[in-house]
Amino acid sequence: MSKAKQKIDSVVDSTAPSVIIEVESIRKERFAAKDRGVEFRYVTEITKDNLSYCKEMLKFSEIRHLDGVKGNFEVCDEKEYVASNRLNKAEPLQQLIYSNVKEIVEQQQY
Repeated sequence: MSKAKQKIDSVVDSTAPSVIIEVESIRKERFAAKDRGVEFRYVTEITKDNLSYCKEMLKFSEIRHLDGVKGNFEVCDEKEYVASNRLNKAEPLQQLIYSNVKEIVEQQQY
């Protein structure tokens, strides 16, 4: 997050909004990045269970709904790819997969 200069594009499952808002360190980093001019775009499944979190996320991001999203990944400035394993509601991330291999980042950005 701290390396982001322009934008972060994310595809996240319906649990992710609770993690983004409830885990203080993640929430603070998102708002700090927005203050630096970083744009956030999310594709997620908006449900009655995560609607309040999605509304809070609208303060720093653009959100689009897609039914049945599986998996969680982000592409930062079209240079870095980060994916996480299954998320648990409002709990910190346990593991991340990172790559800056151009072909992998391009594939995920697409």
